[in-house]
Amino acid sequence: MANLFIHQIYYNEETRVGLDAGFIPLDNMSNARPDWYEFWPIRQYLNAHLEHMNEDDLYGFFSPKFGRKLGLGSADVIQFVQHKFRADVDAFIFSPCWDQTAFFRNVFEQGNYWHAGLLDMSTEFFKRIGQPVDFHQLITHSQNTAFCNYTIAKPKFWRQWLALGEQFFQMVEAGEDDFARSFSDNTYYIGGYKYPMKTFVQERFATYVLATGAYVIEAFDTFSLPASMPMEDNEYCLNLLACDAYKQAYVQTGQPTFAGAYQCLRNRITAEFVQRVL
Repeated sequence: MANLFIHQIYYNEETRVGLDAGFIPLDNMSNARPDWYEFWPIRQYLNAHLEHMNEDDLYGFFSPKFGRKLGLGSADVIQFVQHKFRADVDAFIFSPCWDQTAFFRNVFEQGNYWHAGLLDMSTEFFKRIGQPVDFHQLITHSQNTAFCNYTIAKPKFWRQWLALGEQFFQMVEAGEDDFARSFSDNTYYIGGYKYPMKTFVQERFATYVLATGAYVIEAFDTFSLPASMPMEDNEYCLNLLACDAYKQAYVQTGQPTFAGAYQCLRNRITAEFVQRVL
């Protein structure tokens, strides 16, 4: 069993007091860049420690809201990692909202639903760094999606995640043109709050890295975690479960039949339901 270093970030006395005692506290009390949210303390930690990390150990960085968002505690997380641990596993992931993961083709399309413009902005960013991505073709599913940076992984994952995040950070911070500066503009968030678009683009990098890299992943049972609505109340539950299964099958086999089946089932889910539930 590898060593586990699962951190939980705190920003102030309130979040410090609310930390899960089973996680390692990660101090962000100075909160020098609140506009970057969790990315800032994770970036600071990795820049200071990444080159000295043991390549077989596992590292995670959770927000103060982890327990509230997922209904899980440190004991649940550690038990899962210990139960699923194998030497070849690179990452363990935890994601709520399985229904959104199932319905949307990928997390960038899902993000665009909530934050208009995110898809095109992400496309242009990847083009600018020489890694063009067709987000109309990229498939993500329940076994490679990590919302909210809820990932416990080996340094090889964090190295790639940081390299991508650093390019994004430098472009946004330099703000050399209107496009780069636009990532600092606010966008809608649940409950009427507004946050910078860069927050929601960066948050999807973990899933992008996992979905496009050669990583062995173990996913916590996302179907047992909070979703947009309970399964028993979801009239399209079986359709959504099948959507996720077809997406997984397509990624595993490359057979276009599975991609077509996913799209067919997705089309049966009404726009009214999506607007009401998702």
